[in-house]
Amino acid sequence: MFFNTTTNVCQTCNYRCATCPMTSPTTCLTCPANSFRTFFNSTCLCDTYYYDDGSSSICKACHHSCNTCSSSTSTTCLTCNTAANRFFSSGSCLCKTYFYDNGALELCQPCMYNCLTCVDAVSCSMCDATLYRTLNTLVTPNTCSCSLYYFEVSNKTCVSCLYHCYTCNSLTNCLTCDSAKFRTFNKTSQLC
Repeated sequence: MFFNTTTNVCQTCNYRCATCPMTSPTTCLTCPANSFRTFFNSTCLCDTYYYDDGSSSICKACHHSCNTCSSSTSTTCLTCNTAANRFFSSGSCLCKTYFYDNGALELCQPCMYNCLTCVDAVSCSMCDATLYRTLNTLVTPNTCSCSLYYFEVSNKTCVSCLYHCYTCNSLTNCLTCDSAKFRTFNKTSQLC
């Protein structure tokens, strides 16, 4: 509030200001307490993670994924925090590959080691084919298993089976054979 000496009436400062000079109600001298505003160049700007709704002295919280957001809606991001494993795309802050949004934190959480993208910590939605992985939707949660002709070793990488194995669990143990190569499985030798 400020006292207007011309009209001899107390008048309200701009909603962003706690106090203002009597000559300019839009020029702030101080910001409202606990408003998530910071004083800068005679104005009270909303802090990072908050936006100005155009009428309230208290800044509103942006969507958890946004670093800064539009004054029209909390879910329209303007910038993203790259340190939170996010990137900007058409007004949204999406999680980078190998990470997922848990719906609450700005920081994207890591997917399981074998997922390219995931819906939560253990359920894959896409796999990295360059690492010889394919999405297995026959198990719950969905996982990225080694592709046919490959098996997983202790360092969590997919390694090629022997040339005659269709599936295997080690270099010397075939589980199934490739019938297209006219191979049949020998239970004794575990080879094709």
